Amino acid sequence: MIRGFNIIECQLPLYFAEKRQNACLTAGQFNECIICEQTLSLLSQPLPAGYFSAVNKRRAEYLAGRMAAADAIRRLCGFWHTPGTGDSGAPIWPNGLVGSISHSDNYVVSVVRYGEKKTLA
Repeated sequence: MIRGFNIIECQLPLYFAEKRQNACLTAGQFNECIICEQTLSLLSQPLPAGYFSAVNKRRAEYLAGRMAAADAIRRLCGFWHTPGTGDSGAPIWPNGLVGSISHSDNYVVSVVRYGEKKTLA
């Protein structure tokens, strides 16, 4: 259980009929309580440079997105990995995986699939 983060849906596998690829989606609700040492200890990548100067809402969105992505990776591949952050702020996915993270208000979703492309398309 992650403080301030509640998974509301997860599915393994999602089946994309056209491409015949397995993927995993994790969606959840979050609040600013996610900003804590417990959550930071779960990160497997360093925080981006601007993290500590960001407002709490943005910090919570970042952490919730990374927790949702790590949960989707764990369900798909069997290991916990939080995506890193590129210079543009986009997630850096582990080799062999592609994914997406989205958030709105206090909801977050991440979908991850096997692949080498930089996008899910």
